Amino acid sequence: MLKLLVLVSLLPALSLCGGCNYSSYIFQCQGISQDDFLIELFHNKKSISSLTEILIQDSYFSRIQPFVDFSNSLLDPSRVAINSLTIKSSRVDTISSDTFRAFNRLTQLNLSQNNITNLDWLTDIIISYYNNFNLDLSYNQICELDFNYLKRMSSIWLNNNEISILKPASDYTNFYFIDLSHNKLVYFSEFEYKLNIQSLDLSYNYLQKLALRSDKDLLKIEGYGNSNISYIGTSNSYSVSNFYSSFIPNNSLSIRNIFKLNWIDTDLPVLDSNKIPNIDSDIFDFSNNKLTSIPQNYFQSVQASVFNLSFNNFDVLSNKVFGVNSAIATIDLSFSNLKKISNEFFINCCSSNYYYFVYLNLSHNALEELDGICTRIPQLKQLDLSSNRITNLSQISISTCSYLSSFNISNNFITDIPPETFQGRVPIETLDISENNLLFINESTFRNLKSVLRNIYLRKNNISTICSKSFCDFDYLRIIDLSHNKIKNIEQNAFLNLKSIDTINLSNNSIELLESYTFNNTSVENIDLQGNPIHYIKEKAFSNLKYLKSLNLSNSAIAILENDVFFSLPAIRTIDLSNNYIVLLSNYTFRNLPVRYIFLNGNKIEYISQNAFHKLNNLIEVNLKNNNIKGIGKYSFHLVNVETLLLNSISSPIILDNTVEIKNMVIQLTGTVSERFISSAFLQNLTILDSQIELLKNNCFADLPLLTSLNLINTTFDVPEDNIFNGLTSLTYLDASTIFQNKVLLKEYTFRDLFNLQVLNISNSALNTIENNAFAGLSQLQKLHLKGNKLTVVNLTAITNGLPNLIELNLISSSIKNVQTSKLGNPNKVKYLDLSNNFIESLDLETFRLFVNLVELLLHNNELSTIEYQTFYYLKNLKTLRLDNNRIYTLKVGVFAGLENLSFLNISDNARLFSSGMYTTKFLPLETLERLQTLYIDNTFLSNFDYTNLKKSFLYLSKIGINNNQFSCDDLKNLIIYLKYNNIDYTPYNPKFDVNNLKGLTCA
Repeated sequence: MLKLLVLVSLLPALSLCGGCNYSSYIFQCQGISQDDFLIELFHNKKSISSLTEILIQDSYFSRIQPFVDFSNSLLDPSRVAINSLTIKSSRVDTISSDTFRAFNRLTQLNLSQNNITNLDWLTDIIISYYNNFNLDLSYNQICELDFNYLKRMSSIWLNNNEISILKPASDYTNFYFIDLSHNKLVYFSEFEYKLNIQSLDLSYNYLQKLALRSDKDLLKIEGYGNSNISYIGTSNSYSVSNFYSSFIPNNSLSIRNIFKLNWIDTDLPVLDSNKIPNIDSDIFDFSNNKLTSIPQNYFQSVQASVFNLSFNNFDVLSNKVFGVNSAIATIDLSFSNLKKISNEFFINCCSSNYYYFVYLNLSHNALEELDGICTRIPQLKQLDLSSNRITNLSQISISTCSYLSSFNISNNFITDIPPETFQGRVPIETLDISENNLLFINESTFRNLKSVLRNIYLRKNNISTICSKSFCDFDYLRIIDLSHNKIKNIEQNAFLNLKSIDTINLSNNSIELLESYTFNNTSVENIDLQGNPIHYIKEKAFSNLKYLKSLNLSNSAIAILENDVFFSLPAIRTIDLSNNYIVLLSNYTFRNLPVRYIFLNGNKIEYISQNAFHKLNNLIEVNLKNNNIKGIGKYSFHLVNVETLLLNSISSPIILDNTVEIKNMVIQLTGTVSERFISSAFLQNLTILDSQIELLKNNCFADLPLLTSLNLINTTFDVPEDNIFNGLTSLTYLDASTIFQNKVLLKEYTFRDLFNLQVLNISNSALNTIENNAFAGLSQLQKLHLKGNKLTVVNLTAITNGLPNLIELNLISSSIKNVQTSKLGNPNKVKYLDLSNNFIESLDLETFRLFVNLVELLLHNNELSTIEYQTFYYLKNLKTLRLDNNRIYTLKVGVFAGLENLSFLNISDNARLFSSGMYTTKFLPLETLERLQTLYIDNTFLSNFDYTNLKKSFLYLSKIGINNNQFSCDDLKNLIIYLKYNNIDYTPYNPKFDVNNLKGLTCA
């Protein structure tokens, strides 16, 4: 037996509750020992060559021994490219020097959450790609770190150890990232340790002194234990891209991106007025620090895109904190418990010497007023005062805000908006006053914003009436959101002359009646009225809305639709009337509309009048599900073009006259489906779903001449009659499995009208007999699936005769014992024949005589014991033949005669095939297979054969299966050498390591 290149642990392998699995390119294990891991890995040896990552966790690898040396294995070493290895939370404490030598292409090694203390083994790690190796040793018990062990690595995680001693590198070494946080360091010097680290985390140590190189990408020195540091470099200036710290150093800091001060673990943080920071940064982040005050003039000449002071505890901010020439684009003071903020606080914050706009966020505080903000920030563009305690807008002075375009005062306590509120030249484009206590709005409320306002949000107030001309003559207004109020009354001309309006949202109010011309003379594109108790819509309520595209009236109380309720809507695309109480669709309800989607599901509709959808030629979908419709009258969709019609609980016929062009119908049926139940000259796809049909009568689909697809989903039939498919002359696909679920006989001429059918599926049914001519008429059929039936005897000629274009015949798992053929008949075109998983006992010369075009023949998992001479003689085009897992005990010479193009043969798992030792010299029955490329002879009791001429006999052979046979280990070793020399792959698909074996191939 070949020596297995694994040193077994001196400790006995633990039997753990766990296992492994392959997922894409990853091999994952949990709860195993190292010995178990190897066995699991080689159970699927084929997948090893595609593996790139091994992940082991929550296992027992205390003393990791050397792994399999892939370069000496039976695998092709060039194909093994594992670049990531993880052994985490697995009790690792001891690692030998050559443990990982087998992994010569690693770029990532993760040994985190173990018990490692010593790092000597790192010197033997093979790093193939310079500065592209990542090492994770976090959460171990390392006390001492020698940087010489880390040379040529890129990123190293050593956080959460016990490191207090550092040893310098022998010469200068570069690293991309090192994490040394949560250790016990008191001193760190890149110069002394001969390091150049691009990104460094030293947080949560006990540092007293730092000497770091400048120009890093990232520096983190968070944690209260590091707060005694005065300088972080070797000079008064220090440069870094991103700096996270729990102290403000005395250096002059040049920070290209973000400076984050983090005092989370400090009980009473205070900014020292005697230690003014000298920081130049794009983002200043002092958020979430429990700050209560800021010293006067603390921030000198700040020039930043963001200044974040959110999530603190200021209460009151009154003194000036910014130095001259400060220029800040965004100031965030949200969630800071502010009760009062003086405009003095903002002096110098936003110098007007630079051209830029300012965003001020004061949301989620307790402010009641804000005075003269734009006297301090004249270029204020966005102001957020949402979620404060403002009761009166007069307490917010914005009259001097010449650039203010967005103003959010939602979720306050405002009850009234005085007419003079928005006086002056305040160019507010977006105004949010949602979630307040407004009771009404009128013509004067927003009159000073008519020339500028674009979006107004007033949702979740207590507005009950929209007065006349409340939103009249707004030049640029696009969105009006009045949802979730208490609106009952919309006065005439409330929305008059809105030339740019896109959306009016009035959903979830108390509107009961819509008057005529409610939205007259606006350019609105979307109106949302869902969730109102609307019970009546007057004629022409939506008249003259020539730009309206979407109208939502769902979840209301509408019972009646007047004839002209949707009069003159030339741009309408969607009308949603779902979940109402509509009983009748009267004549011309939707006449002459370019609508594409009509949703009427969830109503009480019992009857659709003759011309309800008159001349609707652009419909994509009409949804009538969950109504009380029993059937569809002949003229209900007169002169209508609709792509998809959805119906359910239909028990009466659906008759669509020849003017109705419909492509798809999705329908739920109940009871009896009578003759010509669905009639449509243009229907192409019919889906019957979630149906319980008692009786399916003959000719029920006879009036569907263009139907190409019939889909039966989650549908049962108690009694289907014999001629239900009559008239389906255009059908190309049919899954009739459920129809034949309880039928034992497939009668002749069942499919006689389906002369365009290409795919027929009658699987997992009860069929035990197929009459002659059962498939007569299926002249275009290409695929026939009959798997999972009860066919004890099957006549292949009877099936294929009359199917001149049949390519694929599937009879898998159909209880077949006897395969018959007729002596009369013409050769067929079948290329793929599947007879696997049956009980077939014998085959003869006539069985496949008419299958001259066969390319693939599957006969595995049957009861074959012998195969007669020249059984496959006529199959000159056959390329794949499976005979595995039968009971074949002999192969006669000439049994494979005629298979001159066969490239794949599987005769494995015929356990007695070579038990007599008959073929120890040559594989005589196989010698005619000159083009054979793949041969499986696993588990056939083969003990020895003359393989020296194997490559000569089978010139194209590239794969052979030889496992679970009776070879001696010496003979198997010599055979493997021969196969490897001739580039014949012998990798077992099911390797075995629990018996005598050579790399998973069993031997005696």
